[in-house]
Amino acid sequence: MLTAERAYVSAHPGRYAATVGAEFTGPDDPLLAAGTRVIDSIAAVLRGYRIGESEMNHAIRSIRSTMHGFAMLEASRGSSGMPIRTRASSG
Repeated sequence: MLTAERAYVSAHPGRYAATVGAEFTGPDDPLLAAGTRVIDSIAAVLRGYRIGESEMNHAIRSIRSTMHGFAMLEASRGSSGMPIRTRASSG
């Protein structure tokens, strides 16, 4: 999930930036529908880790904050001095 998010932000930085802090115009706003799909997808992944519904909002916020932080760092070259380590190269 995080790899897909990173790839999307890298490929479409302007689209991603346009959705951050966007104000919705109403219940039919396409950005609201897209955002709901993203949240539903994150929740589905987290359920696979047996995250309880009572903790789901906190878990979703944590994941989204992490994804956003890394996306913004990478987009602004803030993490350019740090090599990306893969599982094979970190051991």
